Amino acid sequence: MRYLFPMTLFLILFLVSLLNAADPPSKSYEDLGFDTVKVLEYKKALREQGDKDLRFPPRTGNALIVKMDQYQTQIDSAITVVEDTRASRAKLQDQDLIVVINGKSLRSPDEGDQLLEQITYKDTLELRVIRRTENRWERVTVTLEPLSEQTYYRFKINSEHFRDDDFSGCEFWFHRNSEPRFSQGNFRLYVKQRHNAPPPHLYLEMSLFLPDAPHQKDTTKINGFIIKTDRAEYRVAIEDHVENRKQEYKKQLTEANKLVQSAEKQVKAASDKKEADPVGYSKALNALRSAKSKYQDLQTAETEFLHNVKQKAEQRNQETKKNVKGFYLSLSEDDRKMLDELMDCMNRLEAAPESTLQYLERGRLVRSQVAFSRMLQGWELYDLPLKKSQRKMIEEIISSEKATFWFETVPDKTFEITPAQKKQLKEMLKVFDIEEGRLGD
Repeated sequence: MRYLFPMTLFLILFLVSLLNAADPPSKSYEDLGFDTVKVLEYKKALREQGDKDLRFPPRTGNALIVKMDQYQTQIDSAITVVEDTRASRAKLQDQDLIVVINGKSLRSPDEGDQLLEQITYKDTLELRVIRRTENRWERVTVTLEPLSEQTYYRFKINSEHFRDDDFSGCEFWFHRNSEPRFSQGNFRLYVKQRHNAPPPHLYLEMSLFLPDAPHQKDTTKINGFIIKTDRAEYRVAIEDHVENRKQEYKKQLTEANKLVQSAEKQVKAASDKKEADPVGYSKALNALRSAKSKYQDLQTAETEFLHNVKQKAEQRNQETKKNVKGFYLSLSEDDRKMLDELMDCMNRLEAAPESTLQYLERGRLVRSQVAFSRMLQGWELYDLPLKKSQRKMIEEIISSEKATFWFETVPDKTFEITPAQKKQLKEMLKVFDIEEGRLGD
């Protein structure tokens, strides 16, 4: 018992020193789920900040210190947890000392990282670590089992649940390293799947804060984003498919009406010569009947289209009302208060207070309504299913040495799509393909 107090004190001092030491160089192994710091570099950092060189267990001069991301839970800030990774599932712990990798003792400070760099998700990784447990050092074996391709890429995403535009439940898959939706220069892919309604759909999302952007002037189109790769330039904008279809019918009916008028003139001209040329008169009548029939068919198609649009809108409204009622009743009093405040601001076309928006964003309550309020603040947002024709664009972005995007009315404010964002795009495409998702038309 006489050695218990000194050993306990040593372990406490070791822990405190690790927490307070200036950050030494580290190596990240994202696919494994941890970073490493060389014991040699850690001791050097301690000496540089004037701390006494700390004693480590014997024969650990070449070891690697494990660093794992930890964060406070939203439910209770006093609870600290680690991310769900391959390492955390294998019970590797923050501040473990790695001394053996796949049976090889580390014989130089660089050997550990050299061995870890060779490990892929398909490989078994067995680590012998030295771990502090209460008042003693303990040797522990930790095994990271190989992963299937599907499981490996599933580790790349976080699954979150939100309410969709009609307040129905949806599951969203975001890359775990992607920036929040409303962060300057946000450019990402995500997957959305309605509850009990497969398959998943892939979405492209871009957002820029441009409070001084010129207001929409051209009413025939909606302002959008321009994306430039090494090989091409693309325009991406929200499309009003119903309005586009209406305009198409209007154009077709105008052309069909011109044909009717032209055919009527032909009949009138042929009627003066029908006795001399009955065949020509008959052809003119047939042409008129055909032109009128085409015009009537277009009118019928337009009427049916508008009826279907109205019917679907009424059906969506009924479903939305039903979903809203159930959703609202399930909320806490604080949630209802914040939601009421948001809706009041929306009705006045005013942006809600920042505290309200952040509260609703943290609670993942109403995604679309928060987005509308953010746009009133000056955010420009594109968030729609990725079309089949747009996949080539994403692949070009990934392979381009430089890819940029900007809002088309503010061409002087360009944003480069970063290497990290390109990597996330590539991995989200892979997740989507493995899950056999569906692209938009």
